[in-house]
Amino acid sequence: MKNASFVTEKHKNTIALAVILFVNCVFAIKYAERYTDWYMLVAAFSVIVQLLLFAKRNVIFEKLQKIKHSSFFILVICSAIFLFLASQVPLESLRVNRWSVITSFWDCYFNNLYVYKAKAFDGIYPGAMPFYFVLMFPFYLLREFSYVTVIAVFGLYFLLKTEKQKGVYMLLIVSSITFLYEVLTRSTIFFNSVLIVASLYYFFNTKTNIFFKGIVIGLLLSTRNVYVFVYGIAFIYALRNSVYSFRNLLTMGVVALLTFAATFIPFVINHSTEFSEANPFLMETSAFMPPLLTFLCVIISLLFAFFAKNKSDIFFLSGVTLFLTIVSYFAYHIIINGFHTAFWGSVADVTYFIFCVPFFLYFLIENGSKLPKQSVTH
Repeated sequence: MKNASFVTEKHKNTIALAVILFVNCVFAIKYAERYTDWYMLVAAFSVIVQLLLFAKRNVIFEKLQKIKHSSFFILVICSAIFLFLASQVPLESLRVNRWSVITSFWDCYFNNLYVYKAKAFDGIYPGAMPFYFVLMFPFYLLREFSYVTVIAVFGLYFLLKTEKQKGVYMLLIVSSITFLYEVLTRSTIFFNSVLIVASLYYFFNTKTNIFFKGIVIGLLLSTRNVYVFVYGIAFIYALRNSVYSFRNLLTMGVVALLTFAATFIPFVINHSTEFSEANPFLMETSAFMPPLLTFLCVIISLLFAFFAKNKSDIFFLSGVTLFLTIVSYFAYHIIINGFHTAFWGSVADVTYFIFCVPFFLYFLIENGSKLPKQSVTH
């Protein structure tokens, strides 16, 4: 079964692009509906624009090559515009509660209250892991979270190797409604997943100390539960393909688990009883989907690892796993609450679809969206 492949490289590229377009379409439908009755046309137009930009990337890149580092500057301009728009949208006017969850978490901490009983403006308790809030602490001090997504966008940009790849990435990002949404609503999901993408790159492409790698993985596991799927795939692939020895992977895993556990200490050391009553494991389970369905998603993700032919497949399969997990989560809530309540009533959170987007972006651009050979090169 080693190096088996259930789809061709062309199919993988198509799937990655299709999911990116799908997520963009879902966001356009969901949020354009609040402002216009023509929201389906807006969604169709957004998908067509993004698809055309990708299809014509060769021609566009040839034009942009006349301007050195044009992709970077266009991203800077687009980000500046989005940040300006965000500055015109008061935090208190937002329906998205992530900024409020972070704020209430740190407010409770500095008032010596138990952080996982902090409430956002809509009564929601924190569901993310401790290190997520540590990462958000500088933005809490600034009282502004719109920079989070912009930092992530440039973080993924600098992971790409060539100007061609960066150009394709720029086209997909500037035409992305999800990018605009994340900045305007001060959401953090794109940022979280870019960190995981970067850690996978680091995991497979550097020879630094395995203890340090274990610490990095442990810290990033302490952001969102769902990323255990990603690291499960990466570890199985690494073992099967002798990227690391079993001993090194075991050491890395133990260090990661110890680091993960250690991130809880500052926040629960004086609140052990309250921790048993309210913690992110319980919050995520109650808000996401039943444990049995979660367990099935874990099993499927681990099975996917056996279909990885190369390191780039880890990014693709991680994206597939995260996407199918969110589809399962949505299907569960649609069955329980009905489509209208789940989607339009936001019982199911469409922003979770963003979890998979950076993985598909990186795979599509790094592995599958190379410009044709006849294009102009440096």
